[in-house]
Amino acid sequence: MLDLVAERVAVGQLTLDGAGEEVGAAARRGELTGEDAARAIDRARDALQAGELREAGMWATLAIVITSHLSDPLSTARAFTLLGLAELGSASPEEAARSLERAVSLFESTGYRGVERANGYYGLAQLRSERGQLDEAIDFAAAASLIYEEHGLGDDVANCRYLLGQARYAQGRLEEAADILTGAARVFALHDRRVEAARCHYVLAQVAIEREQWDEAADLLKRAQMTFGENGVVVYQAHGYFTLAQVRHNQGRLAEARALLSRAEALYAELGLTVDVHRCRYSLAQVYYSQGTVEEIPVLLAQAEAIFRHHHFRVDAARCRYLKALLARDQGRPSEAAALLAVAEPVFLKEGYTAEAARCRELLAETIA
Repeated sequence: MLDLVAERVAVGQLTLDGAGEEVGAAARRGELTGEDAARAIDRARDALQAGELREAGMWATLAIVITSHLSDPLSTARAFTLLGLAELGSASPEEAARSLERAVSLFESTGYRGVERANGYYGLAQLRSERGQLDEAIDFAAAASLIYEEHGLGDDVANCRYLLGQARYAQGRLEEAADILTGAARVFALHDRRVEAARCHYVLAQVAIEREQWDEAADLLKRAQMTFGENGVVVYQAHGYFTLAQVRHNQGRLAEARALLSRAEALYAELGLTVDVHRCRYSLAQVYYSQGTVEEIPVLLAQAEAIFRHHHFRVDAARCRYLKALLARDQGRPSEAAALLAVAEPVFLKEGYTAEAARCRELLAETIA
């Protein structure tokens, strides 16, 4: 029965909601058993591993319907985990978060500490990290890492360490971030996971930027870019251009920084990554500020802030406000600058960006002096 329903969904004869209703009715009649649920979960897992996210989501949804009627919370949790992981790449972050939160809640209620529970924590850590919710990202990554360690999964522990290193970097805890990321890169290299090692080198380059170690940052980025290019990891090629632009900006090589931002923006636009496109535009506004070319800055910041706020990227929006405050201060509008900083600083504090919160306080002190 399940295969027939799946075929009808695949050819467009039945919607997923309709499939859920049919499967639910069959489960209520006692025509579907735990074996059917287990098979649906296996099909979802296989599809996810093959990168077939839509199919994985369909099978996971059908499994959820069956297990809910069978009052099997552990199997329901497994199905919600698979659904959330499929939604990470094919649906909105909000949908993925809801599914993974449901999975984790069910796992916790049963006391189950298998790998699927760790996968749920790891998925939530990714989502929180992407949204700049660093304290939550750290908690979820640490919880996932503990379970992976219990199961002897060194590769997965390294994945968690990478997320932890990213978060510590974003919080300004640079020494801790460097230690975590260097260790993770070493584990990835031992397991011949060159792309993952390159991602660590990419964040280590950002750490070097914060330390004003420009040559080291450029070397790390070049190493990472070579691996990303060889493996066709376009999004990280774009990230590399974007980050190298920061290096060139700080070295005073502003024309090169603008060119790198243009390359990064073009790749992000190709990939449909609207938020990253506007991160490039925000960075371009920073370059213009360094040049003393302020005419185009307000438009770039207004566009970028609107996108960041629409997508709930509060930290990025706060950065726009900080740069607006700098401009207002320079142009003799101290009250406007103070108001912008009063909105930006609490966001940085709440999300754990202590260094940027400190910069807000410093600028406010200069503005009202």
